[in-house]
Amino acid sequence: MHGGLIAAHVILIPLVMHFQHSKSVGRTAAYRVLTEWLGARNQMVGVNERSLQRIWDKYQSVAHLWAAFVLSDEKLSTTADELVVFLSLAEGIRCWGEQYRLAHSGEPLLDGRVTWTVPADFPLVGVEYDLDHVVMPDEWVRLAAAQN
Repeated sequence: MHGGLIAAHVILIPLVMHFQHSKSVGRTAAYRVLTEWLGARNQMVGVNERSLQRIWDKYQSVAHLWAAFVLSDEKLSTTADELVVFLSLAEGIRCWGEQYRLAHSGEPLLDGRVTWTVPADFPLVGVEYDLDHVVMPDEWVRLAAAQN
């Protein structure tokens, strides 16, 4: 699996848990889910929290773009209007991720110092998170909600 898709899930798991399940979880919960899914279930060798953290460090600046890609059913924009909608969705995810903090954590899910942003004069449009079609397996919800 591409590192960008992994980074997308590191954002999307807390996003879905927050909005669909009213539970606040962070990267550690996402790593727990991804370790189980990629390592144990899909038998990818070397998947653990440390390897996922390295991937996050590499892709965190564009993770919101990858998350928007996943929410767009992994389809690339083919028109200027579609690109504006895509970047607007990514920008909404970025804003949410930069303000989202767990009660016991001082740092946000996304670090605004490294996260890529659209230029200030880019014509964004209002886009709602369409999480209705996002289905997180019950096993993922259970793993994400589990305490360490």
